[in-house]
Amino acid sequence: MKNQILKSIILSSLIPTIITNFNYPVFAQNESKNISSSPNFQGLLTDIENSYDNFENDNKFLLKKLEEESKKDPPTTDIEGIDTKIKENYDKLVASVNNLKNQLSEEEKRELNNLLSPLQTEKEKGLSVEAFTKLLEDGRLDKTEICESIQIPLGLFLSKNDANCGNFNNKTYGKLSGFINTQIEAIDKEIKTVEKLPRFGNNSEETSGQNNSSQEDNSSFLILWIVNLIIALGLIGAFIGIYLLNKKIEKENHKLYNHIEKAANKIEELSERNQNKSKQVTKQDAQIKNLKNKNDSLQKEIENLTSQINNILLKVNPLEKQYSSNQTRSQDEAITNDNNELKPEIEEKPKPEPEYVRLARSYQENPHNLVQNAIRVSMTKETLNKILAGTWEGIVELEENNRQGEFYIVNNNSGQFYLFLDPDTKFNVPTLQNINKSQLFICKGNMSQGFKGNEIHIIKPAVVQENNNNWRLAESGEIQLS
Repeated sequence: MKNQILKSIILSSLIPTIITNFNYPVFAQNESKNISSSPNFQGLLTDIENSYDNFENDNKFLLKKLEEESKKDPPTTDIEGIDTKIKENYDKLVASVNNLKNQLSEEEKRELNNLLSPLQTEKEKGLSVEAFTKLLEDGRLDKTEICESIQIPLGLFLSKNDANCGNFNNKTYGKLSGFINTQIEAIDKEIKTVEKLPRFGNNSEETSGQNNSSQEDNSSFLILWIVNLIIALGLIGAFIGIYLLNKKIEKENHKLYNHIEKAANKIEELSERNQNKSKQVTKQDAQIKNLKNKNDSLQKEIENLTSQINNILLKVNPLEKQYSSNQTRSQDEAITNDNNELKPEIEEKPKPEPEYVRLARSYQENPHNLVQNAIRVSMTKETLNKILAGTWEGIVELEENNRQGEFYIVNNNSGQFYLFLDPDTKFNVPTLQNINKSQLFICKGNMSQGFKGNEIHIIKPAVVQENNNNWRLAESGEIQLS
């Protein structure tokens, strides 16, 4: 490796010398030509020609754009993006002409004075190519500019009071296009006139430059060898730097490979751990699923037992009433007054039905009628967040929510406020869990699926009280999930 680098350094140091020996005569000839033509008049003329070509092409593009705009109904003058290029190329053309002037004698300058006159002279009552270019500086042609600075000077209208003056129509385009093309052709002729000046042909200065070139060859040759030596030293230093950098890179790569190998081992260990944890999670999921199935089966058994108990109670209650009625009659028959008259039957007054039972029955029969004029509410965000985080302290706050409230507050006209479910709201499993966890309603039955409000049997509505601008739970309700 070291021998190859040293060989490369030695060969690279000889490359500039070999190149110089082969190319020196050509270089010397070119050098003598450049020296003889300094200042570079031909280059200055080329700048003028290039600037003129760019200016001419941009004007042709502008005229084509204006032709398209003039055919629209109504005609428009959208020139955005063209104005900047035309102004830049015009300024370059003027600057290149001035640069050439600065290098010419007074007699030659007179020949150059007419070069820009076709563009700057006001040919048509104030209109010139230079004046038209200045109109484009703001990126648009408004009606006033079209009328006063283009159409009137071109003789299309006699006065700006004419109603059509300012509309850039097809006739205006044709007149303007002819004017600009004529002026640009005129400057092309002037450029060709300048090209015929003796300055740009063969002259005595060129001959004298060739005579002096032989005297300058020796100094040029010496300069080339010095440059070659500097280049050779630079190449040697570059290859040495590359060699040292290569060694450093090898060390860094070795360290990097070690890090990668250690990282790969750690990844493999972590992968094994993850596989073991995944197996444990799978086992736990299976156990949870079994427990859930057992819980569901127990829940169904409890529901069946509850149903059987209710059926038994339905059968027992009529028998109890009948037995109680017979016993009361036998006692009443045994009681007589002093005149052997039967005493009136002693009847026990039935206990009044609790108000919440009546309201619950009304809800089951027609929930929409019960909550028609009720207050629609929902749990406050603060209460819900505490319930989800498990940090609530048994206080459930509700706030009025006319759009998304899940509950209704019904007033029984005696100062008591009861909480019912919205019959049209779909209560999913998480919502039922939050309701049960907050003890807003104690849920009985199957909580593994969602129910609509009117599908849930309200055993007992919750009781709430006003608390500033909100409502607070005073007594939990009970609901049965079928």
